Amino acid sequence: MPFAYTLDQSRRIVRSRAWGAVDVQDLSDHLEEMRALFADGTLDGRWRQLADFSGAESFEDVSTSGIRHVAAFNPWPPTSRRVILAPQPEAYGLARMYQLLLGADDNQLTIVRAEDEAQALLNLPDAARIEDR
Repeated sequence: MPFAYTLDQSRRIVRSRAWGAVDVQDLSDHLEEMRALFADGTLDGRWRQLADFSGAESFEDVSTSGIRHVAAFNPWPPTSRRVILAPQPEAYGLARMYQLLLGADDNQLTIVRAEDEAQALLNLPDAARIEDR
């Protein structure tokens, strides 16, 4: 599965990372993992997320209906601050579609192309850079 995440307990940040060929099932599986973490009380509305798609090489069979499906199963509450790092045009466009389908504003979910911007939006110090590149 080209998706992994780490939980930064001290900063309350979920660091999600995608790489390789990503498909709708990968996206859905990752959201299901997040849903389970919310259900068991590991995560709550005070957690933030940095979703890093900089290692994604392609998005196989990810269509409008697939993004609509993924958006329908979004487990994140509107109180959570989320940033999607999507430097490639295809990743950026799909992330933007996801944002629009969620009806999320930029205070809830922001899509950026640069890691520095993502770090700044989550108020992370330089020492807390995205791990495991």
